[in-house]
Amino acid sequence: MSGGGRPARPKPPFDAPALLEVLIRHGVRFVLIGGYGAVTHGVELDPPTTVADITPEATSKNLRRLVDALVELDAKLFHDDIAGTEIPSFYADPDQLLDPNNKAVMLVTEHGALDLVMRPDGFADAYSAMSRDAVMLHAVDADGNEGALKVPVASRSHIYLSKKTAGRSKDRKHLPALARAMLREIEAKRERESDVPPEALNRLQSSPPDSPKARGGPGTNNYAIKAPKPKKNAPRRP
Repeated sequence: MSGGGRPARPKPPFDAPALLEVLIRHGVRFVLIGGYGAVTHGVELDPPTTVADITPEATSKNLRRLVDALVELDAKLFHDDIAGTEIPSFYADPDQLLDPNNKAVMLVTEHGALDLVMRPDGFADAYSAMSRDAVMLHAVDADGNEGALKVPVASRSHIYLSKKTAGRSKDRKHLPALARAMLREIEAKRERESDVPPEALNRLQSSPPDSPKARGGPGTNNYAIKAPKPKKNAPRRP
């Protein structure tokens, strides 16, 4: 029973790819954020997420498309543990979502929970700020399998910042996994951008600093970093 004495209705099973496909098909401009956004980045969350959080572009035209998609999804309001019992008032006037008081709207659709986060914590510019570094990633199902559908997802760092700023218990629990994922991303980027072959790095790490190997002497394949030779006939600076 809910606090108001009404029986709580269970949420439908969470099927994010099916839910997001309807938004994409209606041409809704949005960025996927939150826990499910982290999952599409390959982050393993504990506890797992069962809701898709999106930040839509806040224009009248886009919000109209959003409402059309929500009608197809049979989306209803979710509050006080009552799932899918009330039609949102903004269906009649999508511009209601532009009201500064409408920070987030919790909905239940035929494919599970969907939160419209109009003003993500830590991002005053909302969609424009988070979409700037967004990437296109495959939506994943409940078992973590990638499908064919690609959706715009906020960067790992933006998801981390938003969750840290929100400060809720469930958000704090996700921060360590996100931090580890960001660290792995940084390390992988460093390896990709390194000009020194891995075997040379291993050789240098295993040799004393003053040894011939470390200096790139004979028998070392000359992997030591050397200063560039001056070009012939290069113009002199005045």
